[in-house]
Amino acid sequence: MEQAIKQIADDFGQPVEELLSVVLDNMCQSQNVVGLDGLAACEELSIQGCGIASLDNFPNLQALRKLLLADNRIGGGLENLAKLTNLEELSIGGNKIASLDELKPLEGLKLTAVDLEGCPCADGSDTYRQALFAMFPTLIFLDGTDVDGNERLIDDDDDDDDDDFDDEDDDDEDDEDDDDQVAGLSAGIDDFGSDDDEDDDEDDDEDDDE
Repeated sequence: MEQAIKQIADDFGQPVEELLSVVLDNMCQSQNVVGLDGLAACEELSIQGCGIASLDNFPNLQALRKLLLADNRIGGGLENLAKLTNLEELSIGGNKIASLDELKPLEGLKLTAVDLEGCPCADGSDTYRQALFAMFPTLIFLDGTDVDGNERLIDDDDDDDDDDFDDEDDDDEDDEDDDDQVAGLSAGIDDFGSDDDEDDDEDDDEDDDE
């Protein structure tokens, strides 16, 4: 893992300790978590499909907000994640977690999204869902749906950004239209003034002829 992280840092031209997002999915195989200690600034970490079976050596990454550990061989040891006090999203689907009791050590975390889909404990029943939403009062999404069963729209934030961008474009276009209207009005006033000047000149010429 450490070598893969160094490669990512080189690719981004940043020191390992300044990386904000690290994706190691299927890049390495290790039963234990190793080589993550330097990710002091990392906010999003994905280690999916890497064969991890133990979380015993998981480092105290206080900046971490999103952790994806799906499709590994994790059967327990989630208490090692309880120190990640700023963690908001945890994906551990496709692992060997057989009981919801394994998540109890994480009750102190303010998790807003948890994904257990594909684990033996995740049967999708009302009892299962109620237990998880009760365990984590801050939980908004469980296995991709909210408490009412509505699917999570992953691109909501992106759509909002696009809407903001579109609004800015519309504002720019409106400003351009306003400028055109002002320019047209000014041109009309100038033309009107020119016509008046021409009429005055003609009147002066007639007076002179008289």
